[in-house]
Amino acid sequence: MALQLKTLHADFGVEISGCDLSKPLDDKDFQAIRDAFFHHSVVVIRDQNLTAEAQCAFLRRFGTPKIAQRKEFQVPRVPEIGRLGNTKNPDGTPSAFLDRHGNLWHSDTASDEQSRILGVTMLYCVKTPEQGGDTTFVSSVNAIKSLPAAERATIQKLTVVHNFNKHNDSLLAKNPGSARPLSAEDSAKWPDREHDIV
Repeated sequence: MALQLKTLHADFGVEISGCDLSKPLDDKDFQAIRDAFFHHSVVVIRDQNLTAEAQCAFLRRFGTPKIAQRKEFQVPRVPEIGRLGNTKNPDGTPSAFLDRHGNLWHSDTASDEQSRILGVTMLYCVKTPEQGGDTTFVSSVNAIKSLPAAERATIQKLTVVHNFNKHNDSLLAKNPGSARPLSAEDSAKWPDREHDIV
């Protein structure tokens, strides 16, 4: 069955059907998915049944995946995948990183050294809550395009500092018991990163 694309929003987002990511994709189908991502920014592929290894194999086709920051929530033997959610281990400790208040608007990996290089965030939903739990996306490309020319010219000259540790500490303060603080050694891996705003 050939891949089918359905636009989700006038500004960005596309749903792709006609593929099974649990099996290796041929180069043509992968290129079509990759092109759709670069053109639409958000790609939705529903009704998949992936092992962590299959998810990571698909992600590797886009480039080298990063290792999830929180070691305690990495999938065993697949450290590129970190678990998010409200699940617990048998001893009552969290088995996934929980943010009860949401992360507000953010760009994943903005505090990474490689974040100047275009990257891919892949989310694979295993179970959704009965209500809430929404993940919302926005097109920063269209946000920039919508600004008046003078304002766009002003922000083109600006930079911003991203600090993973401040973000992480804020999440832990808002979500007591959701995760243990990072060690000094792990915190040191996340110095301030300065990037162009645009």
